[in-house]
Amino acid sequence: LNPSLQKFYGYLEAIALNRDQPEELDDMTLPDEQGFRNVQQMIDEFRDSVYPAGYDPASVQPTAQTATKRKSENVSGDEGRAKRTKADWEHLMSSGGLSKLTIDNLKEYLREHGLRLSGKKSELVARIEEHLRG
Repeated sequence: LNPSLQKFYGYLEAIALNRDQPEELDDMTLPDEQGFRNVQQMIDEFRDSVYPAGYDPASVQPTAQTATKRKSENVSGDEGRAKRTKADWEHLMSSGGLSKLTIDNLKEYLREHGLRLSGKKSELVARIEEHLRG
C-alpha cells in the first residue's frame, strides 16, 4: 500500500467523520529492521556451523571448469584422415553411428555416390542407409 495514499485517505476519513486527527498509520512499506537482524543472526550461525573457525571465503580461488567439445568425425579427409571404406560406413550404420555424424560428413558420402544432398539430417541418414542396403 502506498503510504502517501494511506495518509491522504486517513485525512479524508477524519474530515468526513468530524474527527480532529486521522488514525495513526502503520507504514507497511518500511523494512522490518528487527526481522533483518534475526535473519542476519541465523546466517551467521549457519556460516559458523559450516565453515571452520578462521575460514575466509574471499581467500578461496574458484576453480573454473570448462566443458570440452566433442570432436566430430571427419569423413572428407581434409585433415589428413583417409576416407572411409564401404565397410566403415556399413559398421556405422549397424552400430547407429550414422546419426552421430555431422551433416557435412553425411553429405560428403552422398556427394561421392551421386545421391541427393537436400533434406533434414534424418533424411540424409535414411538415404545413406538405403544406399548401403543396396
